[in-house]
Amino acid sequence: MENFDFYINMYRNIFVTFFQNAFWVVAFFYLLNKTYQHNTLIKVSKFVTFIVLVVLIIHSFNINR
Repeated sequence: MENFDFYINMYRNIFVTFFQNAFWVVAFFYLLNKTYQHNTLIKVSKFVTFIVLVVLIIHSFNINR
């Protein structure tokens, strides 16, 4: 039973850590795209957002092991 509790807590921490940080990334690029509407900026911000979210999920797994 301890292992089950450990894994539930670990996955909860990963989930919470990722979404706490990912919210700010998505909000920043959303507001940036609303402020400056340019096609190149939209493409670059989608790419950067994807890369940052991948890095954040890897970071979330690494700090919660």
